Amino acid sequence: MGILKNLFTLGKSLLNQADEAIEEAQGVRMLEQHIRDAKAELDKAGKSRVDLLARVKLSNDKLSELRERKQYLESRAIEGMSKNIDAALLNEVAEEIARLENTITREAQVLDSLETSRNNIEKAVAITSQRINQFEQQLEVVKATEAMQRAQQAVTTSTVGATSNVTTAAESLKRLQTRQAERQAKLDAVAQLEKVADGRELEEKLAQAGVGTTGTSSAQAVLERLKLTQAL
Repeated sequence: MGILKNLFTLGKSLLNQADEAIEEAQGVRMLEQHIRDAKAELDKAGKSRVDLLARVKLSNDKLSELRERKQYLESRAIEGMSKNIDAALLNEVAEEIARLENTITREAQVLDSLETSRNNIEKAVAITSQRINQFEQQLEVVKATEAMQRAQQAVTTSTVGATSNVTTAAESLKRLQTRQAERQAKLDAVAQLEKVADGRELEEKLAQAGVGTTGTSSAQAVLERLKLTQAL
């Protein structure tokens, strides 16, 4: 029963370890999948960032052109006013300058929004990239720790199994020795009862006390017997 109990306990322990191993392996795979998904999203963010940078550049270029055009028309208007050119022409130039100013204002707002978005996405990309690197490093640590703990667990399981086997062997040996001692005691008791039954025990006690014959022959007894025979 002890052996069966040990085998059952060991089997249950191995099953628990197997369940834990499966769960931990699934956890590692899930972490790896999360990292892959994060990298995929980071790639998309990187492409969006490139598009955004291109739009910022285009907006900057457009704004520069508008401002240059405005400055050019302002200088021409000032020159025309100094030369007393036609008022209608000056008014037309002034209207174009006003239109350019409004366009510049709107384009500046667009550029400001684009630059804000660019800065935000650059920060997000940098933070996400850093976190992914950290997770990858931590995942490597988890894998290394898992491998080390599995090795330790294997050693511990083997040690426990060996200790259990030694203990079981010692118990079995002790039971065998006890049964042998009990059997020998029974045999001795039976022999003693046989002596009592046929009177040998009493004769042995008398012989030990020097009374009667022991049933054994000696050289002295033989010589005495021969002397008596010679005298006759």
